[in-house]
Amino acid sequence: MLALAACGGEQPSKTAPPTLPATTSVADAPAAAATASAVAADPASEKKLCEAAKKIGDESKAALVQAVTSGGDATAVMKKAYTDMAKGMADTAATAGPGSAVAPVLIAFGTEVGKAAEDVAAADSPALEKAGKDVNAACKKAGVAINF
Repeated sequence: MLALAACGGEQPSKTAPPTLPATTSVADAPAAAATASAVAADPASEKKLCEAAKKIGDESKAALVQAVTSGGDATAVMKKAYTDMAKGMADTAATAGPGSAVAPVLIAFGTEVGKAAEDVAAADSPALEKAGKDVNAACKKAGVAINF
């Protein structure tokens, strides 16, 4: 923009305020709005993220129920289920598009689930409960009923 003004050969009036900053601000405003719109998450993508998270959760819950009812080593199965769930949440979040509201909550939930994989007592932590509620809320907005 400055290069074009310099080539114009006209001197700005000493009494008129410079117009370059105003022009730049006005010109940048639509571009900023377009960028913000482009960064907004695609609702269909958000729904797919939540559907994937729900599937991961359902599979982990089924593995836990099977371990408990079969009389196997529930602690080992819980650790594996939590490990798989944490990895699944991270992998799912990695597929999110720009501006996703779901991806950050999946990452936070996966992080807390990963802690439970290391120490099963962490499965009852307030942080995991909050992260689960955050996923539930974000996915509800995306049209997917999920219960973590």
